[in-house]
Amino acid sequence: MVAPEAITKKAVKTKIKEIAGANIRVSDNAVNKLLKALNKFLEDIGTGVVEAAKARSRGESFMVTDKDVVKALEDKGLKSLIE
Repeated sequence: MVAPEAITKKAVKTKIKEIAGANIRVSDNAVNKLLKALNKFLEDIGTGVVEAAKARSRGESFMVTDKDVVKALEDKGLKSLIE
């Protein structure tokens, strides 16, 4: 699970308000569900990134690169998120 301070409730509320383009209210329940989904998404993509890095490396020690991120997103059909 992502550290709670990585994606804050305030950041989620601010982004939703920014997307809406208006001064709207966002319920805590909605924010909690979005945070849960974001954490699940990050965990899922993170797993793909690590798998891509492991496949590219030769030993137990490896570095995750931007190419690994691109590969993981391509595998999930989400490459457009970084274009």
